[in-house]
Amino acid sequence: SLSRPHTAVMGIAIPIGLAVTTALAMPMVPAVPTRWAALARRLPASSAPTPAITLYRDTNGWCPFCERVWLQLETKGLPYEEVLINLRDKPQWYKDMVPTTLVPAVKIRSGGTEEVVWESDVILRRLEELHPEPAMLPPDGERAAAEALIAEAGNLSSAGFRFA
Repeated sequence: SLSRPHTAVMGIAIPIGLAVTTALAMPMVPAVPTRWAALARRLPASSAPTPAITLYRDTNGWCPFCERVWLQLETKGLPYEEVLINLRDKPQWYKDMVPTTLVPAVKIRSGGTEEVVWESDVILRRLEELHPEPAMLPPDGERAAAEALIAEAGNLSSAGFRFA
């Protein structure tokens, strides 16, 4: 009945006694921080280990070679961290780490060592060696033929750019 005193909570009329009980039972919500850094400090610490693979890729997200590596990592379910490289202003540390200075590249950490691999086809093969399941390349008997087709496809795609 509305004969008891009421209060409005989020536009809903609640008897005063209920509102006090409900307010006491609900945990206090801290004020919303005004800065992202303050919010990050309030998040619980992550217990997940640092991924053993770092993928260095383009900031635009349109490099097909980066996408090949990303797709393999996702399909295999491998945890990785992603570092975006500005292709117009590559940092010096990246140029020092990757001799070609091209993307993609991956850094693989294992047993206290780090290995940097570049060129998407080499990265795909190395990840397949380290993490064979699920298999992303054909069985050994068919592998050489498949790799020859892939290499030939690369030659065919550049054929339009060759001049006599």
